[in-house]
Amino acid sequence: MRDLPDKKLYTFEPTPADSVLAPLLGDKINVKLIQESWDEIVRLASSIRTGTVTASLMLRKLARHTSPESFSFSFAAVGED
Repeated sequence: MRDLPDKKLYTFEPTPADSVLAPLLGDKINVKLIQESWDEIVRLASSIRTGTVTASLMLRKLARHTSPESFSFSFAAVGED
């Protein structure tokens, strides 16, 4: 992976700041945000899987939405980078 040093791992529980893993960890996963948009997330994943829409097209559309309330933030929370 070309930018692996810039990537962070995300967890369900907060990790103490003095943990050995602290430099590798990002924020806590926002489970509530994922739950609120779960139906839309599954619908999008199904559309990509069945070929109804291409993944690249959906990524371009999701990238246009910058509001924290938007579906793209929920979708990103599923696969935190």
